Formats: sequence, C-alpha cells, structure tokens
Amino acid sequence: MFRVVNTILLAAGLGLTLAAGLLHGRISQRWSRDQQMLVSGQRLPEFPTAFGRWKMEESIELPDAVLHELQCAGYFVRRYSDKETGQSVMVSVLVGPAGPISVHIPEICYSSRDWQLLGTRQRSRVRDQGNNEFEFWSLTMESRRLDGGLLRVAYAWSPDGRWRAVESPRFTFAGQPRLFKFQLATAMQSGESEVEPEDFFLEQFVPALNQHLFDGPV
Repeated sequence: MFRVVNTILLAAGLGLTLAAGLLHGRISQRWSRDQQMLVSGQRLPEFPTAFGRWKMEESIELPDAVLHELQCAGYFVRRYSDKETGQSVMVSVLVGPAGPISVHIPEICYSSRDWQLLGTRQRSRVRDQGNNEFEFWSLTMESRRLDGGLLRVAYAWSPDGRWRAVESPRFTFAGQPRLFKFQLATAMQSGESEVEPEDFFLEQFVPALNQHLFDGPV
C-alpha cells in the first residue's frame, strides 16, 4: 500500500523547482503572448478533475511572483489519487515561453533541500492503451530525514503533445512559440524502489492531457 503523498512537501518541491528557473528567465529573451499560447494557458486549468481511475483531491496555487518571472501563460498543480488503491500523485503542468520553462530540473531543486538523488535520472518510455509512446525523465530521491522515505519524480517537455526527455531542452526547444512541461512526484516507503508508480499514472494522464490540449493523440 502506497503512503499518502505529503502535500505540503511535494507542492513546495514543485514550486521551488519552478523558482529555480527565475534567474534564467531574467536573462532569456522576452516573448510575445501570441493567441495560441493564450488559448493553451486558458485551457490548462480546465483539465478534468477525474480521468481513468484518478480523481483530484486538491489544487494548489503557485505564488504570483513565480508565475510572473516564468512568464507562465497557464498552469495547474494538483494532487490526484487512485480510486482503487488510494495512491496519491502530485502533478504540475505549465505552459509558457521555451526559455524559462525549459531551464529548471527537479533533481537540482530537491537535492538542495531535504532529498538526495539515488543514482542518475533515467529516460523512460510508456505506451498508452492506444499504443502511442512517449518518454520522460524518471529519478528516485531519498529523504535525508530520520524517517527516510523515497520520492519518485518524473518530468518531460513538449511543444505539441509529443512528450520528450531531452538532455538540452533549452536548445532543443529554442524558437518554439510555446512549451509545456509536466512534473509529478510520488512518495513511497523505503524498500519500494522497484515500483514505478509514475508509469501507471502517466499512461492514463498523458492521453487525457493530449486530448484536452490538442484534441486527441499526437
């Protein structure tokens, strides 16, 4: 049985990961909010509160300062739980200019706080029920606190619904009029590192997200 996600801890980690890109955002080129990006930003918060076996338990707001510095056109940060197992996942999705959205990665943020990275990030791939494949970075963090515990984190970027895990997102996505990023975190007990709960969540989440943002699989 998975441990319930510590909402405050994971939400703070997601928010601080965003904040890690603020300095880069200041020196990156400013962007023009074209109609496509504005529409995407308006649609993101309307993403369904339930899909597949997952239902939303709560929604988190990010500080205005973070959104302003990232020039974020739209986002959501939510905790979803599996209706059958009770497993919880904290997930964020943002859209904005490629420069600020691409430069921050969670392993730097979490490692600077109460977590240490176990091993290196791995490029993972998942196929949904429609046999569409997408990729993402996955990693495991271990708490430095006495109570221990593991944190599974996954993230990827996409300008068009083709989710990718790339080494240099700032260069790969340079010139794109908009860039989406998802990031999720799942708390686990020590000894469960062989379990990859993000796979099951993402194989249902990504098709639902693409359907919502791009009107179908891509």
